Amino acid sequence: MDPNELPLRDIHLPDAVSWWPLAWGWWILLLLLLMSVLFLGWRLYKRNQDPLVYLRQELQSVAQEFAVTEDSRELAVSLSRMLRLATIRLGHRPQVAAITGNEWLRLLDSFVPDDCVYRFDSEVGRGFTDLPYKKTVDADGNAMLELVRGWLDSALPAEQNR
Repeated sequence: MDPNELPLRDIHLPDAVSWWPLAWGWWILLLLLLMSVLFLGWRLYKRNQDPLVYLRQELQSVAQEFAVTEDSRELAVSLSRMLRLATIRLGHRPQVAAITGNEWLRLLDSFVPDDCVYRFDSEVGRGFTDLPYKKTVDADGNAMLELVRGWLDSALPAEQNR
């Protein structure tokens, strides 16, 4: 038989794999991604809604953690971070990033009235300049919590009324 007369067909390749419809795994991944974006958006919205509420909740969680661990150094670190967040939230980001020591304490005191008892020029307040950087700390954690709680109550409402 003549090879040109054989009833053979050319090779046919299958169609390319389509990206649609998606497999179940992709649908689950998209759903998880959407849920995480919505959750993060909700958290950011709640955080920016009222800084005083957010900072009080943060202070509450720091106080609860201190009640369990009784680690004054970790408390000083957490409260210092929270104070930085509070002053950044008040719109003083360039000042907060650049200062430390007594200048930092003076900036914190500038947010409260002169006759306020919750000032950082006190003995407890001056501890915030070096306590977060010491290896071992023997400080009154309850006094630090009370100072920061009073400062938040005195500083933030005054700022919100401006």
